[in-house]
Amino acid sequence: MKMKNIGLLNNLQYSFATVLWSIMISDKRVTIKEQKKFNTFLKNEFSLNPSEIEAMFEKVQENTQESINENLELLKDALNDHPIQKTRFMKYLNECIICDGVDEREYHTFEEIRAKLF
Repeated sequence: MKMKNIGLLNNLQYSFATVLWSIMISDKRVTIKEQKKFNTFLKNEFSLNPSEIEAMFEKVQENTQESINENLELLKDALNDHPIQKTRFMKYLNECIICDGVDEREYHTFEEIRAKLF
């Protein structure tokens, strides 16, 4: 089931985008492949159109670590009753890491996210 079909998760689009952004920026650069993964996630899971995705991308670039942590807390609570969606999201984060070559900084961020969500 797509996240848009679960009301609570659909309301947390920004939180998902923020956490995805935190993985992408871990190595201090955002590649075209990562950008495509970001776009695809928001399109597939929430049915956002290209202009909505672009606006979301611009908004998440302003996030601080404090904001990322706050959004992780929101996701932890929301995903608690949705283990399949939580696992799919973690899988997607992993795919984002490997799409342009593995960087240890990205896996460090992934492990921090995993520890906070599980």
